[in-house]
Amino acid sequence: MSNIYRLSEANIGQETLVVGFDETVSVPEEWKDWLEEIGFSEGEPCVVVHRTPTGFPMAVRIGVSTFALRKAEAECILVQNK
Repeated sequence: MSNIYRLSEANIGQETLVVGFDETVSVPEEWKDWLEEIGFSEGEPCVVVHRTPTGFPMAVRIGVSTFALRKAEAECILVQNK
């Protein structure tokens, strides 16, 4: 397995596994609960499927669902290569 990094840094098509949340990123506490509720929980595979020309929002597939994440949301999710 490779190093742990933020989902915001993943490339299109890169298969990753969620390993947790970056507690150093300043976001509302309820974001972690919301992201877990929609599927971004430890051990779940995810893949970036699209980015806008500016990079964000980005479309991320987790399970059978695809979500658009803003940069701030993607920065608080920690992943590693699958």
